[in-house]
Amino acid sequence: MTNTITKLLIANRGEIACRIHQTAAKMGIPTVAIYTEADADSPHRSLLGEAILVSNYLSVQEIIDAAIQSGADAIHPGYGFLSENPIFSRACSSAGLTFVGP
Repeated sequence: MTNTITKLLIANRGEIACRIHQTAAKMGIPTVAIYTEADADSPHRSLLGEAILVSNYLSVQEIIDAAIQSGADAIHPGYGFLSENPIFSRACSSAGLTFVGP
């Protein structure tokens, strides 16, 4: 059985978030950005359209909560710390979210 992603939260910022969004858009998958106050005017926030404020890009619970709040059913961590964190991938699974690995 294949899970269909209906909305993807991108748990990263900057160019990587923009690239993930572009690929998702080509696949017809709406995306959601997360951002901190320091990135309120960043390109990834405006490109993705829907965006949720978090206090920290590494806060596992805040990111899970943002995905649930937005109605996303999957999270792409981009690259870096979250993509290498087994606690994050387990938290996604526990919340019923699909972890989309980089």
